[in-house]
Amino acid sequence: MEIESIQLFIKSFIQPSARLRKNHYTHISYITETLNRVLSKHFAVVGKLDPEEVAKMFRELGFTLFESVNEMWGYNNKFYKTVWINVDTKDVRLLRLSTSIPSNTGKEKKLEVQELINRLDSFKDERL
Repeated sequence: MEIESIQLFIKSFIQPSARLRKNHYTHISYITETLNRVLSKHFAVVGKLDPEEVAKMFRELGFTLFESVNEMWGYNNKFYKTVWINVDTKDVRLLRLSTSIPSNTGKEKKLEVQELINRLDSFKDERL
């Protein structure tokens, strides 16, 4: 999948938050892993995005990024600056759930996930 297609996917499924919150769901590691899971499961993308690519894509799309000056974290035997992105955490969590729904998930949340999966299928058919 080309970078432009991934950016189109991000624009379609992840909204920016009104303000930047530094938490687990806005951390570059969680967002990168979520994108890799979704692209692999729903779009059969082979290979993985790395955090630097993901941060660059979000920056180009106008999302706000906060980079920590002194913190580093490891991913696939490499170290990266710690980065948080102003994404709507509900969007990211729902995308993550679309790759694997725990058995104890409530009915309403399962319906939300199913609607998202339908949107993902439509996106795949229409745009790719």
